[in-house]
Amino acid sequence: DTPRGTLRKVLENLPAALLSISGRSPTDVYAVGGDDGGGPLVLKYDGSVWRRLDSGASGALWWISVTPIDGDFYMAGEGGVILQFDPSDGQFMRHTTPDDTSTMFGIWGTASDNLWAVGRDAESQAVVWHFDGKMWTVRDVSGIVPPGVPTTLNKVFEIFKREGSGIL
Repeated sequence: DTPRGTLRKVLENLPAALLSISGRSPTDVYAVGGDDGGGPLVLKYDGSVWRRLDSGASGALWWISVTPIDGDFYMAGEGGVILQFDPSDGQFMRHTTPDDTSTMFGIWGTASDNLWAVGRDAESQAVVWHFDGKMWTVRDVSGIVPPGVPTTLNKVFEIFKREGSGIL
């Protein structure tokens, strides 16, 4: 019964910070965040209550895809973690990624065989990974980001869709 445009507290005293939120409807919302020692905080809201989901991963999750990609949400975070979550059965699948030391701060894609993740590696260098539906590969960003300059890429959206444009 809260008037439109009014903010109200819905969660407090969480064991870790929430860092990203997404959803398909007011009764299907997901939030991801820090690791409280029992894995990353992954919460699902069903319209009346928030419930924690067990992803089976460790480390903070920094981002969840803004919308589902071919029906699934994708989450990215510390330790090179990329998780695929199927809302229809509540199952998580951990992807094999190029390394386990990078922190990925953003993930986006046009389809499950065209995903992009961005972040930084252990040396604080910008990282871009691409998934072709079978494997994640490292993309060269030396033409965009000067080597040796500490750089973090935080989010990725449609700009990377135009691969032939010379952006990558």
